[in-house]
Amino acid sequence: MAGMRWREARSVSLQLMELPLVSVIIATRNRARVLQRCLNEYAKQTYPRVEIVVVDNGSTDETWSMLSQRDDVTAVRLDKNEKAQALNIAIDRAQGTYCWRTDDDAYPASPDTIADAVEHLEAHPTAAVVSGLAINIYEGNSIVGECARAGELTSPDGHLEHSSFMGCTTLLRRQAVLDAGGFWHDFYNEEQDLSLRLLSKGWKIHWKPKLVTHHLAEFSSATKDMVDARWQLRVTTRARLLATYFPRISALVRICAELSIECSAALYKRVRGGVILSTIAASFGEWRRASGDRRWVLAPGVRRFVLQRTLGVNETLRYYFFRGRAAAKVRLSK
Repeated sequence: MAGMRWREARSVSLQLMELPLVSVIIATRNRARVLQRCLNEYAKQTYPRVEIVVVDNGSTDETWSMLSQRDDVTAVRLDKNEKAQALNIAIDRAQGTYCWRTDDDAYPASPDTIADAVEHLEAHPTAAVVSGLAINIYEGNSIVGECARAGELTSPDGHLEHSSFMGCTTLLRRQAVLDAGGFWHDFYNEEQDLSLRLLSKGWKIHWKPKLVTHHLAEFSSATKDMVDARWQLRVTTRARLLATYFPRISALVRICAELSIECSAALYKRVRGGVILSTIAASFGEWRRASGDRRWVLAPGVRRFVLQRTLGVNETLRYYFFRGRAAAKVRLSK
């Protein structure tokens, strides 16, 4: 097991070497109970050098009171909700060579998860990221969220080169993230945005299904307004990706194609008409605004690779029509 390997290495061949520090970075807002449960899980990790950095995005519940009483957490309090910018603040405060990017409602499924992730990046110096699976915990059951097709795993150590990473199950090289400009300010697609800039700089992104986190999916009780808002944010941030990283005409064609799929799915899911219309307007607004410093057009080779993986229209179709079927085949007991 990886945890045993690290303990043996520390006591024998690496006595004179310092293992790289891993910084767990978390942005949170008004989720004190679930955050505390997840933070407690990190004490079970076998990797010996871990710090935890939590940025409180202007919580109004007991989150800050809970964080201020913990001596195992470096906590930063913000006056307002800075969204994904809180992740950049956490990275700036972090001291580690690596950052374990996770959510406030997720924790490693195995005591060896972080050790396995560090071992992987240490063995693959051209990879800026190694990501894995998230098991979404629902009432009584779990569903494995997939990041790639299992049949594509061809490497000897069971990893796949990918074009993006899983938000709550990822180890990143801190300096590579800083050099690429960090995360953008909105949640949703912030991982894809950073991934595109890392790929443009020549880094590789690895996906390794051995790395697993448990994700406490509390969205089953989400209100209609919350569901509609998440759909709108996901669609508009994807339009921003296409507008920022693709040639203008190509981006416009792809935004139109994706909007036709997304709006059809929204009608089926009974998203309100006003939300659909405002989402269409916002998506085209992203295309019009994508100019000057905001544009970072991908090289043709990187563009082809990304389209094959995560930004093609076929992936949007797969999100709605095939993802659920695949997940249903791997339903587990809690």
